[in-house]
Amino acid sequence: MAQKRLLITGFEAFAGVDFNPTAYLANKFNQSVYNNIKIETAVLPVSFEKTFSSFQNIYNDDFIAIIMCGLAYSRPWWSLEQVAKNLIVDNRPDNDGHIQKDKKQINIDGENAVYSSINLHLLNKNLKVKGLPSEVSMDAGTYVCNYLFYRVASSYKQPSFFLHIPANKELKKESPYSLNDLEKFMDIFLNELTNLL
Repeated sequence: MAQKRLLITGFEAFAGVDFNPTAYLANKFNQSVYNNIKIETAVLPVSFEKTFSSFQNIYNDDFIAIIMCGLAYSRPWWSLEQVAKNLIVDNRPDNDGHIQKDKKQINIDGENAVYSSINLHLLNKNLKVKGLPSEVSMDAGTYVCNYLFYRVASSYKQPSFFLHIPANKELKKESPYSLNDLEKFMDIFLNELTNLL
């Protein structure tokens, strides 16, 4: 029997942030194995135009689940995003310089929102027991993170969700977490997630 495979994506640096810990973590944990599930990773562009096509280039039907990760600079928790909105609006430019100041649907024929089928409340409970500062969130924003989540969750059959990761103290002085802390948290996250899949 072929080994099960899990896809984890991160994002490149963006909008004045010269280091994105999700890219670092994606590269760090690529090809690792948790509970007999192989972790495969990719780093995607922060671009409304390019991120989903880049995702399509690495997508495979064999993945048992898809977890997309992005930086939440202002949040102190690991946010397990339950819902993706069919909406783009943000004053920040993406890495192509595109700014979507006016509200726009991602898919004019699509549902207003799509929801993760993974039991995030159970995952959150298990993560907290292991000491990871996490929450279940209903707000993935309206930037490229939410855009990717909506496109993936509405296009593919595999269970998926978006994970927002807080900044490390090397990136944001006020953060209580070092990059080493984020590595330890990702190790906990992958172990608990793969236990549920």
